[in-house]
Amino acid sequence: MGLILLVGRLPASSKAARDKLIAGLGKIADYAKNNDPETTKHATHVLQDESDETTVWAIEEYTSQEACDAHMKWPPVLDFLQMCTDQPDLLAGAPEIWHSEQKNSFTRPELLKKENPFVLLAKLSYHPDRFAEGLEGWKPVVAHGEKNEPGVLAYSVGKDVEHENRLTLVEAYESEKYLKNVHFKSKPVQKKLHEEDELRSTEPEVVCLRQVAGYWYK
Repeated sequence: MGLILLVGRLPASSKAARDKLIAGLGKIADYAKNNDPETTKHATHVLQDESDETTVWAIEEYTSQEACDAHMKWPPVLDFLQMCTDQPDLLAGAPEIWHSEQKNSFTRPELLKKENPFVLLAKLSYHPDRFAEGLEGWKPVVAHGEKNEPGVLAYSVGKDVEHENRLTLVEAYESEKYLKNVHFKSKPVQKKLHEEDELRSTEPEVVCLRQVAGYWYK
């Protein structure tokens, strides 16, 4: 198994509760950055849409499933879980986890200095007999972005390991303008989007995020 990608959606019960969750996740990211080279991303986000004041999104990348499993024993992770147990009113509902193995990806070192990338997440579900075609079709999109679009700072296509026929996309851009005016208009993306409607079994779930803690590159 290759790089492991975890995306977590945490529905806080209030803005104050959200701030506590962000602070706890920030401590985990600091620990990972300083102590674990196998945690290659650990970033916390809120929605770009400021009308949502309660949802927290975490993006984590590990070099292996073993490294992913090991992080559950870190002191700040145990502290975070204990906080959620001791204060059950922090969360308005159960967290949602997208657990994927990366199939195509790149990350630029420029993310080390980029304080606020424009982040996009997508969850894509495919018809069972079209999933392989759907996955294969993202390869030229990733390759074109890596070679020709310097404003695409990271792009990951992950195959969900817990849900069949599902992909997770994690993308980071220098700005929303670059996403809309450059990447979205590229020939590989337009071709892929034209094909997607016949391949997917449902409409995609897409969110745009702003980073508030952690790191995308180290």
